[in-house]
Amino acid sequence: MWRYAVVAVASLSLAGCEDKPDGQVIATVNGEEITRPELNAILSTVTPDEKQDAKTLQNLVLDDMIQKRLLAQAAKEEGLDRSQDYLLRSRAANQALLIDAYGKKLLSGVSKPYDADVEAYMRANPWRFSQRIVYRMDQIRIGLGDFRPELVDGAARLDDVASRLESQGIAFQRGGITADSATFTKSDFDKINALQPGEVFKVPQAGMMLVSAVVQRQPSPLEGEKALQVARNLLQTEAGRDTLKNRVAALKKSANIEYQPGFAAPKTSR
Repeated sequence: MWRYAVVAVASLSLAGCEDKPDGQVIATVNGEEITRPELNAILSTVTPDEKQDAKTLQNLVLDDMIQKRLLAQAAKEEGLDRSQDYLLRSRAANQALLIDAYGKKLLSGVSKPYDADVEAYMRANPWRFSQRIVYRMDQIRIGLGDFRPELVDGAARLDDVASRLESQGIAFQRGGITADSATFTKSDFDKINALQPGEVFKVPQAGMMLVSAVVQRQPSPLEGEKALQVARNLLQTEAGRDTLKNRVAALKKSANIEYQPGFAAPKTSR
């Protein structure tokens, strides 16, 4: 159920618009145009309330666009578009949009894999298909700044880790998770699948240390047409990743890049 939020902007008005909107221009805000393609782009990302007809939703979305445009104009009037923070974030956002567009263009030229390649991929990655396993795990999450190896070393069970953390007053979160072997690398699958029930292992991730123990293994083979489609998508994703990687390498090789001393990437960096 979705309801479009309307931002209240009581102190700003549309006064001063002289041109009457027509054609692709559906509204003007102090002379700035809002076009039908802009509206349609936003409409494509929202789901209307069951009781809300398309016309009402369209008008609410447009009203919200107008109010945001007014706020942006007010920010410009105060010179915020010239602040260092805005310029840095604007540059990063524009760069991300360009990279996304260029990436889509490159990936559109990636060929679909042949059936023989798909079948070979499935045979080479059985833990993602015929030997797929869904694991149920108990997990403790600790901030990396608080983590020390001795909190986990020698612990026979996750309860032992929790007791050590509690005794030292270290904050942590604990809960159950599921993990799908189809998302693992071969190395990760081999390590996790070799663990005994309840055996503790740790993995750093996104500023946290994840300390986990396998509670249950549920064989969940992926077969038939669904498996073939997943394999095709994975192969195409890997081919796209290689295409982007090779393009970046070629661009970097032909580019004129100069560093201030001490800022150059390590020689081993790729």
